[in-house]
Amino acid sequence: MLLDIRKYLSRENVDLSDSFSLTLKDKSFLAELTLPETVDVLYSCKSHGNNGLDLKLEIAFTADVQCARCLAEFKRSYRFEPSYTLYKEDYECEEPELPFSSDGKLDLEELSYTEILLGLPSVILCSSQCQGLCPVCGKPRSEGCSCDPDADGGRQSVFHQLLS
Repeated sequence: MLLDIRKYLSRENVDLSDSFSLTLKDKSFLAELTLPETVDVLYSCKSHGNNGLDLKLEIAFTADVQCARCLAEFKRSYRFEPSYTLYKEDYECEEPELPFSSDGKLDLEELSYTEILLGLPSVILCSSQCQGLCPVCGKPRSEGCSCDPDADGGRQSVFHQLLS
């Protein structure tokens, strides 16, 4: 989805909104995160005079996720609402920060993909209190196990001595 910024910067009182579907099946993300094949994106533009344009994106989706500590699978909803103020200079410079084409068109799909990448956490946990897996039996600690904490043959006793 390309948005012709030049067309809207030259107008007064532009109020535009639309939506599109972003296809993500060929894109890579975290190994423990599976996004739906398409993500719906809503965008709106509003001119504010002095050749400026406010752009707001709404990106929302539900992903299948695996906890990085206990490996439990769950669904988590994400919502990103980035906004930008765009000027003529933004697409005329040699190396624009946003994905502009040479003729002043903004690639909203690439911008949305970048926002998803930047917005996702690098480590996803099922909860902040997740205890992870038992190092002895491998079961999630939240399920409980009867393993002896010293069953590792005393390997961690060295760390306990250093920390005390």
